[in-house]
Amino acid sequence: MAFLCVKVIFLKDGRFSSIHIHDSEDMKKRKIHCVMDQDREMRTKNILATEERIG
Repeated sequence: MAFLCVKVIFLKDGRFSSIHIHDSEDMKKRKIHCVMDQDREMRTKNILATEERIG
């Protein structure tokens, strides 16, 4: 536990880095999103496609 806290305790801006996909620059470059964002995007596309077929 002590080794995990070294960065947090001894560095001025020490904190644990985020493990979320949307916070990763490499994932953003590859256009990879978290599953929640992908699901929301697909639902929006499906709703728009359905509206175009109906109207």
